[in-house]
Amino acid sequence: MDAAPTLLDTARLHLQPLRPCDAPALFPLFHDPGAMPYWHTLPHASVDDTRATIESMLRPPHARWWTLRTAADPARAIGFLGFLGYAGIPGFGYAVHADHRSQGYVREAARAALDEGFRQLRLDRVELWIHEANLPSRRVAESLGFVRRGCFRQMYPREGRSRETWVYGATPARWCAGRAHGGPVPMAAG
Repeated sequence: MDAAPTLLDTARLHLQPLRPCDAPALFPLFHDPGAMPYWHTLPHASVDDTRATIESMLRPPHARWWTLRTAADPARAIGFLGFLGYAGIPGFGYAVHADHRSQGYVREAARAALDEGFRQLRLDRVELWIHEANLPSRRVAESLGFVRRGCFRQMYPREGRSRETWVYGATPARWCAGRAHGGPVPMAAG
């Protein structure tokens, strides 16, 4: 998974490889305390903070991140998603600007990225770590066919305390079987 991510297109979105030069477009997302209340860092004070975060996201071997851009306005990044690149179990994450939420963009983009991960990159599993109170993200995970597999406590700097982080998992067998029938199938725990 060391190569740069490929361009991915969906019915309504263009997924382009995330680059440090996307920092100005993504800064409002990272800066607004209400936009990403469950993120693992404090709100960004500057575009340089966002650029540094993007650079750190891209640094791990096997990391693959994309910006989300609508087909109607492909010049503007409305969010990002991708694989964290950790050794072992590939983590997956996503975020979208508040004015583009509840429109199915994350779900649509995640389907394309997960297809890439399972079919082309041959990942044997993917995990999502979701703050216990992040109901919208939990709904997205479950609609994609991820199943909750456990939890652990994690420090959330924006809250100044630790909270439960729920672990959701997906495997290629269930993902590909579900996609062959028009969508992911519910996955059994285990």
